[in-house]
Amino acid sequence: MKNRLSILIVDDDEGMVETLKDILEHVGYHVETAGNGCTALEKAEHHSCNAALIDFKMPGIDGLETVRRIRQADSSIHLFMITAFPVENLEQNALKEGAREVLYKPLDIKKILTLMENLEAAFE
Repeated sequence: MKNRLSILIVDDDEGMVETLKDILEHVGYHVETAGNGCTALEKAEHHSCNAALIDFKMPGIDGLETVRRIRQADSSIHLFMITAFPVENLEQNALKEGAREVLYKPLDIKKILTLMENLEAAFE
């Protein structure tokens, strides 16, 4: 059996986190979760993950700063920004900080699964 990706989901919306976690675990991925940027940084530091889905708007450290800090700590993690809010220059800034893509809510689950499958294929 091949190693599956380990994915970190970071969002202060517990319902969103649980739904995404259930879907990703159902298809065989290992999933860690965090409700804020600080917890995400700790998890990224102590658990090896291949990818992270990070919400932009969170209390405390926002998603952009979380992406920046995770990228500094481990440049091998593939980072994806999630947002429900059209923020000027968010996509440009997220890509500059190291995110691979910005995904908009409501999330397209098929697109996320395809992104993870493509990422997993790159590790084989």
